[in-house]
Amino acid sequence: MKNVIGLLIIGLLCFSCHSHHLEFTIKRTIVKVYENDTVKILVADNNDFIEAFKDYNNPEKCRNILLGKKTKFRVVPVSDLSTHKNNFIYIFNDSTYLKYNRYFGIYNFQNYCAKSK
Repeated sequence: MKNVIGLLIIGLLCFSCHSHHLEFTIKRTIVKVYENDTVKILVADNNDFIEAFKDYNNPEKCRNILLGKKTKFRVVPVSDLSTHKNNFIYIFNDSTYLKYNRYFGIYNFQNYCAKSK
């Protein structure tokens, strides 16, 4: 009986290690960019938000994004993870409140440079 319980616990641990990986790829057209000291908010044409934390270890390395052109992102769904009532408002700073449709986060630190067409 102890062996069965031990195998069950090991199996559940292995299963849970693989199931928490929620990262996937989306393709969005970025139309606006908001930026502060630590984060860039990329706003898509359907009002989805993609939050990217800046990488201070490699400030010269930057991924270019053309505003108005579809771009692929590897993201984690942030707004889908909430278990409480969500009013879909992102507080960017003390005076800027932004409404969004869905909210995603970039899994790792990365710098983005937005350029107009």
